Amino acid sequence: MQETEEYSFSANRMLKGILRDGVRVFKGITYARYQPFSEAVPERLQSGTDATASGTVCPQRTSRTNPSDGGEPLAVVGDGRLCLSAYSPEHGSNLPVMVWIHGGSFVRGGSEEKRYSCERMAREGNVVVFKISYRLGAQGYLYLPGSGICNLGLKDQKTALRWIREYAAEFGGNPLDITVFGQSAGALSIAALIATAQEPLPFRKAILQSAPLGITITPSEASGITRAFLRRLRKAPEEATVDELLDAQEKILGMKAGLTFMPMVEDFLNIPEQVRNSGLKIVIGYAGDDASPFVSKKGRLLGTFLGRKAVRHLTESIFSKPSEEYAARLEAAGIEVTRYFISWHPEGNRFGACHCIELPFLLGDRSEWADAKFLKGMTDREYEDNCRDLVRAWTNFAREGIFPGGGILQVR
Repeated sequence: MQETEEYSFSANRMLKGILRDGVRVFKGITYARYQPFSEAVPERLQSGTDATASGTVCPQRTSRTNPSDGGEPLAVVGDGRLCLSAYSPEHGSNLPVMVWIHGGSFVRGGSEEKRYSCERMAREGNVVVFKISYRLGAQGYLYLPGSGICNLGLKDQKTALRWIREYAAEFGGNPLDITVFGQSAGALSIAALIATAQEPLPFRKAILQSAPLGITITPSEASGITRAFLRRLRKAPEEATVDELLDAQEKILGMKAGLTFMPMVEDFLNIPEQVRNSGLKIVIGYAGDDASPFVSKKGRLLGTFLGRKAVRHLTESIFSKPSEEYAARLEAAGIEVTRYFISWHPEGNRFGACHCIELPFLLGDRSEWADAKFLKGMTDREYEDNCRDLVRAWTNFAREGIFPGGGILQVR
């Protein structure tokens, strides 16, 4: 694979990126900075920016929430800085733009992880792809509305999307043709962005992958989490160190079924007036055994009769039924919706078609997903075929607004 570092193209600025097999890669660009428990302030894109090294991800403990995907984050944790990276075909201009919003239960993960590389999508799909990080856990989702502290992580995403819209053309993208796509917490974030819209959305299309729409939160629940967090912190949040915040956060994770920290949105299925009949196009889908990694946390239950029953029940109640209800609401609001379903998995793999099953075929390369337990037993041919089919479907939707099925994708 040919790679060179060079000061690279931009409409008005010279940026130092990496040129690799026809794709320009710009890593770790700071799109905003923040003070603890305050809204982020956007950063302007500066000429001469060195974007050859991965940026930081937001403060977190390193253990993964999904026991089936293997490994630890391969990015540096940092505070006060919000990063994004961009992938652009070498000779492209005015191309469709895609924006990846990562998952991780709103407490872990980050777009700067190496496994979330978007080079394949940019190269094979002829699109510009950005990936964004945002504040997590208490720093992103503590609920103190009287102090103006609420949904800071979601506001970071809005800031990132505004930044991308402003600078997309610098990277060869069309700022008026943006598709967001996200998995798990990233997909739930997209629903939250739609539900809380007070002005026209900064994207025209969206792909929601395994959105846990069956997990909700009320102001009362969010307030209870805040009280429990503050009891363990024993000081004002803005006066605490990052380690103190994370220590207090870890002690209360799991006090609420599902997600402890998440956007405070009373109805994730809400379709505001600004969104109705707006021309927005949505793809929404899930995997047949989405819940299996979470059932696997319960000892040796996975693979037993009771375990299979638990996987079916949780997949239905958290992912499939709420997704179908959301799709129906969107359609009633005049929004075009395509549904998909994934049942493929490596033969004999106990995780089945589980949460995250599609990610290795869209993002990163096989070596970066080598420790993923849910891929054990996959053949080389299956990997190549799945990559081709999924990248084609996702990028075709970004370009044409049509989401093709085939391969492991069952489109309805």
